[in-house]
Amino acid sequence: MMNQSRKGAGRLLAVLLLLCALTGCHTAADGFGTAADKGKNTQVAEGITEEQPQFFDVQKAQFRKMGETISGIDVQHGTVIEEALRYTFTKAALFESFAEAGLEEAKQNLAEAAPFLTEDGELKPGVRLLLVDVTVQNVRAESLRNITELNILSGVSVSAEKGKASFFELYPSGPVWFSNPMGKRGADGWKEYYYYKLAAGQSKELKVAWIIDTSSYDTEHLYLTFDADEERKFIKITV
Repeated sequence: MMNQSRKGAGRLLAVLLLLCALTGCHTAADGFGTAADKGKNTQVAEGITEEQPQFFDVQKAQFRKMGETISGIDVQHGTVIEEALRYTFTKAALFESFAEAGLEEAKQNLAEAAPFLTEDGELKPGVRLLLVDVTVQNVRAESLRNITELNILSGVSVSAEKGKASFFELYPSGPVWFSNPMGKRGADGWKEYYYYKLAAGQSKELKVAWIIDTSSYDTEHLYLTFDADEERKFIKITV
């Protein structure tokens, strides 16, 4: 009984760290791609520190496909609520410019993406905008949601059967544009930009965009991820 209690407490503590940065580094043993691909580091620009791949022990069930309805957890007053949300990632596309993606307004106040933009706010050569369509259903979660709980990783070594995976965490790993923000992006409102309200029992269709440097990452091995530790889901993006 004591071991079970300790295990449960440890799991809860891990889940409460949902928004913490990924930690732990190991060399991938089962890789795909060329030797040059394996030697690439985290998506970086001048002045940004390079990092090593993030290593995970991953169960087969944690790897999911686009188009599936995938359950997510919520943490309420220190309690983990299972299957509190449902996500369906319906579509993903890569664009060479904000205009091509229909997101001209997204060029404004993108300080976190500045290393990947030209002086006039356009995408630098080799940089793409990844736009993902997602439907979120709130089953029994808190109504205030933060879209930055979704992140993009680049797979370095992924073996669902062996339960091992290594990923690079992209910079900026969080979204650079969101279709349903609660506030405007700017000096006073950027903290509210990534939040949205969704009452229990309701669904909402959202669009989310990330910056992808295709000179650093093979776009065939991108994964969208959310939740933490043994609850973490890895959805292979197909564009």
